[in-house]
Amino acid sequence: MMEVIEEMVLTRGYSITDRVPVLHEYWEESLKGCTPDGEFRVIRARQKIGVSPLGDMLAMYPQGVIIFVGGMTPMATKAVPARVQCFEANYFTFNVLRHCDQPHFEYVSGDAVVDTCDLLGVSYGDLPIMRADDPVARFYGATPGDMFRITQGRYLCYRAIV
Repeated sequence: MMEVIEEMVLTRGYSITDRVPVLHEYWEESLKGCTPDGEFRVIRARQKIGVSPLGDMLAMYPQGVIIFVGGMTPMATKAVPARVQCFEANYFTFNVLRHCDQPHFEYVSGDAVVDTCDLLGVSYGDLPIMRADDPVARFYGATPGDMFRITQGRYLCYRAIV
């Protein structure tokens, strides 16, 4: 599981600075590193998490990925800010990008989205869509306004994230 998590972190362009687990009452901190926006943490919760432990986590780690083994209470789910992504532990049993039938995905964001649309002669809204909760989009941390360039063999297509 940690191998897939590390691959996801590195695929997003983050750097890993420490792999030493730090144990807390409800969770363990398994990775820490740097992003262009600052520090991040990968945290694995050891049991179902409610609002109070989640608040403690968010106070200590304002940005990162939380991996839940036992799930989250409905109130805790609503309290998670956009800068923190939550995954169930079984999401990391295998890397979705390594399946033999999976095409190659290239993540495109920022000004490159506008440049790509201009190059294609289409508007962003004209592109076929991919939901932000798609497993590949979640793996890359894609948000609405981003896109993917997808190639398989000699075929090429683009998907807008909504």
